[in-house]
Amino acid sequence: MAEPQPPRTIFVVEDEPAVRELVRVALQDQGFDVVVASNGNDALELAVHHPAIDVMITDVIMPDLSGPELARRFRFLHPETRVLFMSGYSGDTIVQHGFPAHGAELIQKPCSVRELLERVRTLLGSP
Repeated sequence: MAEPQPPRTIFVVEDEPAVRELVRVALQDQGFDVVVASNGNDALELAVHHPAIDVMITDVIMPDLSGPELARRFRFLHPETRVLFMSGYSGDTIVQHGFPAHGAELIQKPCSVRELLERVRTLLGSP
C-alpha cells in the first residue's frame, strides 16, 4: 500500500484581493497547501520561510515587481518550482512587462476554477 502524499504547496501572488481569495479557496478546497502574497516583494520574503513550493501562480503585471521579474528572483530560492503566470492583458502588453514570448505557462484571466485546477495539476504532473 502506497503512503499518502503530503499536500502540494501552491504559492499565489496576486495584487487583486478578490482574485487572490478566489484562487486560494479553490486550491485549498482541492487539498493544496496555499501561501498567498499581495505583491512580489512580500512573496520573496515569504518564500525564504517555505522549504518546498511546488507551483507559483503569479500575476504578470503587478505594482512594484512584475510577475516575470518575481519568477526570475524566486528561482534563486526555489529552482524546482514551476510557474504559472496569470494575466487579464494580452500579448503586447504583457511582453512589455517582461513576459517571455514563448515557453512560459500563461492562463488568461478571467478563467474558470476548473481550468485553473487543470493547469496546476498538469504542472504537477498529476491527472
